[in-house]
Amino acid sequence: MSMSTTKNGSVVSIFIAKNGSAIAKTEVQRKCANADVGAAALVGEISLATDDYIEIYVTISASTNDTITAEALNVSIVQIPE
Repeated sequence: MSMSTTKNGSVVSIFIAKNGSAIAKTEVQRKCANADVGAAALVGEISLATDDYIEIYVTISASTNDTITAEALNVSIVQIPE
C-alpha cells in the first residue's frame, strides 16, 4: 500500500481483518512524513471458508488530527492446495 498523510510524523497502522475482526499478527506500522508518499507491505496467511471475507484496515495514531490518503493498494489472494 502506498499512502500519504497531511501531518509530519504520523504513525499509520495497516492490518488484515477476517469477517470484521482484526488479525493482530498481520499489523504493520509506518511513520509518514508530511506530503511524503510512503509504502508498506502487508502479508498474512489466512484460512477462509465459504462466505468469509477479508478487509484491509488502516488507522492513524490517536494523538494526531490527520488524514490518510491511499495512493495505491494491491491485493493478491492465492489458494493453497490442501
